[in-house]
Amino acid sequence: MDLKKGAFIIIDDAKKIKTHQIPVGILLNKDNEVFFDYINKSTTLKKAEITNILLQIRSKLRDYNYTINLAEDLSEEEQVEWFEVLNNAGSRVTRVQMKFSKLRLEGIDIYAQYTKIYKQKLEEANLNIFDVKNTEVSIPIANLNCALELITQKEHSLNFTPIPSDVKENQLCNLTGDQLRKCFSMTLEALDSAINFIQSNDLKQPNRIDYITYLTGYFVFAKTNTLSSEQNEKLVQWYQEVDFNNKPNGKRRDMFNELLKL
Repeated sequence: MDLKKGAFIIIDDAKKIKTHQIPVGILLNKDNEVFFDYINKSTTLKKAEITNILLQIRSKLRDYNYTINLAEDLSEEEQVEWFEVLNNAGSRVTRVQMKFSKLRLEGIDIYAQYTKIYKQKLEEANLNIFDVKNTEVSIPIANLNCALELITQKEHSLNFTPIPSDVKENQLCNLTGDQLRKCFSMTLEALDSAINFIQSNDLKQPNRIDYITYLTGYFVFAKTNTLSSEQNEKLVQWYQEVDFNNKPNGKRRDMFNELLKL
């Protein structure tokens, strides 16, 4: 355990262990005496604040318990029943996770094939600005709304705005595997266009994910990553003037609808 890096690292030569590092075999040793003997011999590790940190790490890892539930070769009905068992026995499985798990029967893994790639694209552009951890799934899935409307050939509806409250898991799960893959590719290509738009116009770094999701939705409907000078100018102006703070969902839907009119 390297206290400066705050991470576990691999050291091939035990003689190279530094004063701010402690072997895992010592840190997590079941014998408390082994642990305390080691840190008391170190002028760095025996400092009260350092010892306290080590004790917290030791306690966290040694006292952690977990359960693995493994189910294989289940039918769609059995999968739903299995999720209900897990929900009643432990942490709730989200409605979205439960719905999309059934797509694995058609060779669709929405996390590996879409949400993970979505997040990676943002990270590569230094735009990883999800508010909280669980939005790393709900927001990318909500961003599929725009491609969903195009694929099902529907006029844009306000409640298909790319915001988490408008996630359409039922409609997405009713698509064929090929249609869903098309939704993924359309949205990821539009995400590339949104990122490129921000970078090529030297725009400020977005402080909310909405800038990304709305631009992505815009480029999905535009069906191109090439804008006329007039379109580009209007979109730059929108980006510089839009304010997402403290907006109720109804207003956020209207804001996206107005963006599409550009």
